[in-house]
Amino acid sequence: MTPYSILLLVVWFLTAKAIVSTAGKPSLHNLAWMVYMKTVKGGTHVKLHDKKQELIAINKEKKAISAQDEYAKWTKLNRKADKLSTEITQLQLEVNIDRTKVNKLIDWIFTILITIPIWFCRVWYRKSLLFYLPSGVLPYPLEWALALPFGLTGAVGMSVWMFAVNQVISSVIFLVSFPLKPSVSAPSKEEAVNNKNNK
Repeated sequence: MTPYSILLLVVWFLTAKAIVSTAGKPSLHNLAWMVYMKTVKGGTHVKLHDKKQELIAINKEKKAISAQDEYAKWTKLNRKADKLSTEITQLQLEVNIDRTKVNKLIDWIFTILITIPIWFCRVWYRKSLLFYLPSGVLPYPLEWALALPFGLTGAVGMSVWMFAVNQVISSVIFLVSFPLKPSVSAPSKEEAVNNKNNK
């Protein structure tokens, strides 16, 4: 593989890793769960939704009748509601198990598609010299450090390249995301006085 393609490969994987980190795994898990619920039609989550709707209808019906006037009907509805509540609890446990499985699958996908290739590049291409700097451009100790861990002096090694790419990507993400974050309101005079008094 040419040094140019190694450079681009590393940039690609580190960018994907940074995007996943910025988006956050919980939000990606939620997205995967929503996709799962839309694609799997006869799953436990559908049964849970139906049972909850049925329980809501029964509770409305119970509230509409008087327990004293129609005791037999009210008791029958109450037993039905208790049975549905038990079923809902059981179905909720099953849905939680399904959700955990989806989360683990997503974690495995991220590991296989992002983390393992990064480590593979780090180990397999650790001795590759990605590019050379002209001699004397930088002080000798800096040229030596850029070649770490296995390169010749004046060359840029994989570890240094990955570090540099990570720094650039994190800076770009910060610059893009900073204006999009909600502004923080200035503290009121009362809060400022309270903070001074607490010190």
